[in-house]
Amino acid sequence: MELVQDSKTSDYTEVIQLLEAQSGVKQNTIELQTKQEAFQLMLPDDKLPDDADNPFSDLIFFQLRSDAYHPEYIRDLQVYLEDHTSVKALLHQEQNFNLIKKNLNRLLIIGTLLTGILFLFALFFVIGSIRYSLHQERERIHTMQIVGARKSFIWQPLRKSTMSKTLKALLISDIILILLIGVLLLSYPFTREYLSFIKVIGSIAITHLAMIAAISITTFAELTRYLEINFYDIE
Repeated sequence: MELVQDSKTSDYTEVIQLLEAQSGVKQNTIELQTKQEAFQLMLPDDKLPDDADNPFSDLIFFQLRSDAYHPEYIRDLQVYLEDHTSVKALLHQEQNFNLIKKNLNRLLIIGTLLTGILFLFALFFVIGSIRYSLHQERERIHTMQIVGARKSFIWQPLRKSTMSKTLKALLISDIILILLIGVLLLSYPFTREYLSFIKVIGSIAITHLAMIAAISITTFAELTRYLEINFYDIE
């Protein structure tokens, strides 16, 4: 935010108080750069002139919270602040804002694709594991068939075994995910503003439900197909 050329200490004190009253502004990011500091930064070898001869203006830098960083809020804030007589203009990085939105959308698409690919790999792995379990238990399954056991009865122990392995695998993946998020937050604390724990927990819950449903259906389908095989012909 650029202040008028003849701004004084009382002026930017007022403006800072206006900023501190805004819920969308991060209070610990409000920083004043006086015209004298700007001159020394840009022309360190030149003699500091009087305020009247200083071509620079007082500037106030601040950041917005992630939930307030959208065009409507910035537009309203700009009108509100520029209404103050000491404020010359509010400048914001609209180009960076559009770039952030574009990158977030790209990350969302990439994350969705990777999740889908990993889900397919896990599903194929589970199908192979189910087939191996069926092959290992072929004699017991055939015995249950001989005594007249229904398909649903034969399916129960296989389902419990497969589900137990699946839950253990999901638990391990959750621990790895939590560790990765923890490392991310410790390495880059600013990501807390962009990370929604509700969305993360919701995504994990949906993934778990989808995996459990897919495994249950796959287990029953593989068992149905496997029961049609003559187990005595399998070496």
